Amino acid sequence: MKFLLISTLTVSTVLSLSQQVRALDVEACARDPLTTKPESINLLEPINQKLLNCVPELSSIADKWRANADRIKSALGELRIGNNGTISIDKLEYNLTGNYISLSCSAKAAHTWNIKECAVPRMVTTYTTVKECAVPRMVTTYRTVKECAVPRMVQDCAKWVRTPWGRECVLPTVRQDGCERWVEKQIPSGVRQDGCERWVEKQIPSGVRQDGCERWLEQPLSASATCTYNYTFNILTGESKPVFSCGQGALGEYKLDASAVTAILNGEMPTMGQLLTSVSITPPLFSDESRDEYHNIRNDIISKHSGSIVYFSSEAFVNWASAKNQGANIILSVLSGGSYGAEFARQVGERLRTELTYMGTFASQTAVQLGAEQILSMMIGQGNMNLNGFDISVKVVNTPEVIQKCMIQPRRECSPEIQSPRLGFAIIATPTKYPSTF
Repeated sequence: MKFLLISTLTVSTVLSLSQQVRALDVEACARDPLTTKPESINLLEPINQKLLNCVPELSSIADKWRANADRIKSALGELRIGNNGTISIDKLEYNLTGNYISLSCSAKAAHTWNIKECAVPRMVTTYTTVKECAVPRMVTTYRTVKECAVPRMVQDCAKWVRTPWGRECVLPTVRQDGCERWVEKQIPSGVRQDGCERWVEKQIPSGVRQDGCERWLEQPLSASATCTYNYTFNILTGESKPVFSCGQGALGEYKLDASAVTAILNGEMPTMGQLLTSVSITPPLFSDESRDEYHNIRNDIISKHSGSIVYFSSEAFVNWASAKNQGANIILSVLSGGSYGAEFARQVGERLRTELTYMGTFASQTAVQLGAEQILSMMIGQGNMNLNGFDISVKVVNTPEVIQKCMIQPRRECSPEIQSPRLGFAIIATPTKYPSTF
């Protein structure tokens, strides 16, 4: 990918370097000529006087690009991440053979936490308070027994004799045969405790627990990832090529839009949301607080058009039309009312043919069968349509993924929210008796 520099690095400005700004020291070069012309010159180090005497325009080129390198490093400083994040210029060379400038920067995202761990805990015995009876209240217990108050007495005979006239009792007796009337009586059966006259409280051991720490041990925990920014600029043609990439590391992978980074050279500082098209960062002690706004945006659009029939783009379409898949510049341009571009419009049209398979309910409710070309024409702003008693319009909306990471130890701190834009759309069919809101 090639980009033309604007502002301070316009082609006209750079090409003006071909006009000699500072005269060569021809006599000095003649006295001490270059025997071998180097392939490239390191502009970060002091330049040998012999090279300054004999290489045309070297002094002005070196001054110009040292200033540019400092400006790029300063602008990239906005991307500093973490308390140990660093930005450095690794290479700034003038290639004499190819007549181009080669610049390399590195941005290291790094953060270190000092995690305190207890090496020697302070243990204490825990106690439970219990109540004990010092003076119990004793009472006599009774049991109920039955006694016969009026016994039933019957006569009997202990000895019988035979007489001429029969048997005769010579030893009559009386015995109890049951009872005419019973009475109940309480008799003591023992003593028992019934409450307490005086209580006392007593502490008894219940276990052990940690109460603080006798000695703490601090251990560092670090996470880092290094990004590189490589930039080449052809002095004669004005062609440039920026590449910004971040490798995998504990902080995850960062992908940045190269054209947005190039805007740094134009005196601009893109927002992090423009630069960051993909973030997969969840380092140690971080939690992912990212969220998908699809359902919130969809429900909001539907609620605002309660008198209309609304079809909202599927999650599959929204995920396809994302900055992650299509590039931040393309999606942001569309959402801000800019041009779709012929190639992106063609791809959207193809994708809409798949989207039609999700629109069965909308079609049955409105009796309107829209084609992909009709939807696309309304998306790019070519007006509404009146079909079957409905005023049909299309509203293009941002349906972002909100990216946020939070450090959970030793205290909760969250990074700023980064909105990764995604293109969504709503097809609104309003009965013609209701005026369209668009």
